[in-house]
Amino acid sequence: MTQVSEAERIVKLMLLVRENGPIDLAGIRRALPYEYDKDAGSEDSTRRRFERDKKTLLDCGVFLTVDDRQRYALDATRTLAAPLNLTKPQVSLLRLLCGALLEDRDYPFKEELRMVLVKLGDELEIPDMLPQLADDMGTIRADTRELRGFSKVKKAITTRKRLGFSYVNTAGRQSQRMVEPFGCFFLKGTCYVAAFDPEAGDDRLFRLDRMGKLRVNGTNPKTPDFEERPFDAADFYGLPFQFGDETLTARLVFDKDAAQGAEQITMGRGDLTWEDDRLVWTVDCRDSRALARWCIENGPGIRIVEPESAAQAYVDGLESYLETASEEVHHEG
Repeated sequence: MTQVSEAERIVKLMLLVRENGPIDLAGIRRALPYEYDKDAGSEDSTRRRFERDKKTLLDCGVFLTVDDRQRYALDATRTLAAPLNLTKPQVSLLRLLCGALLEDRDYPFKEELRMVLVKLGDELEIPDMLPQLADDMGTIRADTRELRGFSKVKKAITTRKRLGFSYVNTAGRQSQRMVEPFGCFFLKGTCYVAAFDPEAGDDRLFRLDRMGKLRVNGTNPKTPDFEERPFDAADFYGLPFQFGDETLTARLVFDKDAAQGAEQITMGRGDLTWEDDRLVWTVDCRDSRALARWCIENGPGIRIVEPESAAQAYVDGLESYLETASEEVHHEG
């Protein structure tokens, strides 16, 4: 039986109500079976546990509302309503510490922490003290070349000058780019640069660690090359397979058991529709192998219909896992 700590249960409850409210207790039990069903015993004990957790959330400044259908929702106007004003060094340090937690394999709330980093906003607010912080903190490592590259990205966005660089995509192909950057953010310890690519005629995301020989356009240095535009990292935040160089539309099918948690793990991306008693998910995909890994990590009960490359990668991944497991059993025997 899966053991869930009280703190983890309460955090999951808050996130579930925030993302899926209004939701009744029956819906909460279906979404969090180990927290409020299998491990709780009778209906009365489940209700008592839920009421205790509501009281704990209230004590922590998280307010829930309930409607006439006994459905719960997060009261955003009262919950943590006071603004939190951090200095630039504090924001910089917070990002670095969060980055260290993301690298910890045993840290249980990585997805939630990534959203916190997104909510902190534009990475350009990190001051020039970043290299010093990275050198002074023993648990954090920063590549000097990447830090220099980040400095040039920051300059290009601040001055609204075009940024040139060589870029190596996921297939290993190198190309020369000249783009108009307008923001950047961290995800899983990787810095992504959001920019308009005139050659493609569309916005693109570039990984800083794949960008080389960065150069800020020095022509007419006091004259911007492009208009300033708003940037919200949340607009670019996606699932792991939504970062890459492919442009695909994926269709996945959830079986009955997996469908119960589909809304939670899909994080509002794509479209979930019922077709002939099957829950079908249609979503943009930019890395078919990453999509296969995501399905394996969040399965069983999730099957890739399209694209074929991802479906084959899923099969290959499972076969590789089974072969490895078989070899380990053979060696132990």
